[in-house]
Amino acid sequence: DEIQNSDIAIKSLRYFYEEFPQLHVIAAGSSLEIRMKSEGWSFPVGRVEFLYLYPIPFNEFLAITGHNQILEELNKMDLTSRLADVVHEKLIDLFVDYLVVGGMPECVDVYLSTQSFLDVKKVQLTIQESINEDFPKYAKEALVEYLQLLWNKLPFELGQRIKYSQLTEIPEKAKKIVSAFNVLHDAMLVERAFPTSNIQLPLEKKTKSAPKAFLLDVGLCAQILNLSTEQIREQIIKDTLVGGLMEAFVHQEIMALDSLKRELLYFWVREEKGAVAETDFLYAYKNAIYPIEVKHGSHGSLKSLHQFLKRSGSKIGIKISSGPLKIEKLTVHLPDGEMLAYDLLSVPFYLLFRLKDFIQDGH
Repeated sequence: DEIQNSDIAIKSLRYFYEEFPQLHVIAAGSSLEIRMKSEGWSFPVGRVEFLYLYPIPFNEFLAITGHNQILEELNKMDLTSRLADVVHEKLIDLFVDYLVVGGMPECVDVYLSTQSFLDVKKVQLTIQESINEDFPKYAKEALVEYLQLLWNKLPFELGQRIKYSQLTEIPEKAKKIVSAFNVLHDAMLVERAFPTSNIQLPLEKKTKSAPKAFLLDVGLCAQILNLSTEQIREQIIKDTLVGGLMEAFVHQEIMALDSLKRELLYFWVREEKGAVAETDFLYAYKNAIYPIEVKHGSHGSLKSLHQFLKRSGSKIGIKISSGPLKIEKLTVHLPDGEMLAYDLLSVPFYLLFRLKDFIQDGH
């Protein structure tokens, strides 16, 4: 653990592979990627494999907390399956619990042993304090204040476009903000979703356009925002600050779908005079792009999703909400008078871990 603190240990990894291949060696480090960049460490091709470890996703949370029967039922579902209402309601309750506890292993462990959200919050506070104390290890002293600024401010900006210059009262310091973002990204403490105007692969960032940003874990976000299970449950179908927490959850689950690579996530924007459209996310899978809208209840407008589908020619759109799993053929009238026919794949929050399966079933 914390292998980045030892040059010798880092450099020995290739020799373990070459001289002692029967031994499996796992190395981890909270600031490993930062040190790799600053020190210029590299490994011969094929000698070291990189995996990315994200917070515990919701399906693993179900398994850890003893809801294996429900998880087994979720794993068997296809697009024709329907859950009993009582199971759906139970899953919504468990989902709300997960938003408060999050996926940090120690938080889940404490929740499992005590069933106390208060005890979980104490651990979350300790984690936040330890992260703040570690910032001097990640960057030079001049950048530490910006790391702390972002860490404390970003939970209040969930789902919002982040303009670097607006995060500091002195616009000239915007470059420091960008540098701090990059450090937090390398430390896997913050992820960004970038705007793109592309409607086909490959996706690329839209220059000089504001991204969205998300902390690594929804539980830490809920703690910083001081949201309780009761507040989240009451507001889960309303368009409030909790809506940003929903978007952060979707981002976290999508990132956890693949531990072999750490790809950037994008969202589609159309910024024209008198007409602005913005999907919540774009998901690239098997050489196709799927627009995703996150809805806080089971209803909500899909105007931006429609605009993307019209321009891209894609035939499947995805809605993530608290509603049931289903796929339906829709025909809608667009503002310009055109008709758009497409398949809408609706996936409940608690089934997001099976997104790839449902996309394949939908074709």
